[in-house]
Amino acid sequence: MVHHSLLRVQNRLQKRPRESDDSHTSTQPPTKRFKPDYSNNLITVLVGSAEKEFLVHQATICRNSPFFEAACSREWKEGQDRVVRLPEVEVQAFDVYVHWAYTGEIDMSLMPEPKGTRRPPSYLDLGKIWCLAHYLQNDQLCNSVIDRILVKLNGTSRGVRGSSMQWVLDNTSTDSGLQRLLLDTESSRVTEKYFEKRHDRYPRAVIFEFAKRFAAGKVPQRPGPTYEDRCRYHTHKEGEGECI
Repeated sequence: MVHHSLLRVQNRLQKRPRESDDSHTSTQPPTKRFKPDYSNNLITVLVGSAEKEFLVHQATICRNSPFFEAACSREWKEGQDRVVRLPEVEVQAFDVYVHWAYTGEIDMSLMPEPKGTRRPPSYLDLGKIWCLAHYLQNDQLCNSVIDRILVKLNGTSRGVRGSSMQWVLDNTSTDSGLQRLLLDTESSRVTEKYFEKRHDRYPRAVIFEFAKRFAAGKVPQRPGPTYEDRCRYHTHKEGEGECI
């Protein structure tokens, strides 16, 4: 069955109350409302190993994504066939991406949840959306995910799960904003007493990163990164100014 993505997005906005993932009031400024372009042709995106079909407007999906712009160009076979294949991408993550492309909102309720639970989005889920946006060269969505993580971090005293940290280290480069943000956050919490009590929750790779930082004399910022620090973790094109 074809995913008619635009109709699904419209139905969600009409029927479902706006999702909230944090109990605190966000200090994040409102996201600028997108203006999707429906005037262009439709393309098919086949996602995952089962090739789940998403039918989307070319102009909307290409906006802010050099990856899709290139894939839809006439020079590429995908552009000629009007079919783009993303075999390594999770279907639910791409569902979040399409919703964002049409609405400008990151709806993490589209990610899978354990049965019988209603939980806020995890750092792992947010990390997956950041990695997908990075793969699709969508800096704007990458930066929006960073902002979302910072709001979540500033609203809780709980740390990032070791398994989530390991996934981020395995799937991002050392200079990525996502990896730097999570390592800065966790290293800011580490004191001798804290580490003795909780060292077993960290993967070896994360402990190694902590050790390198402390050996290099990089004293962690406390109480850790805040929303006001977001520009340090954003992706900026050459010549772009700092965040407002």
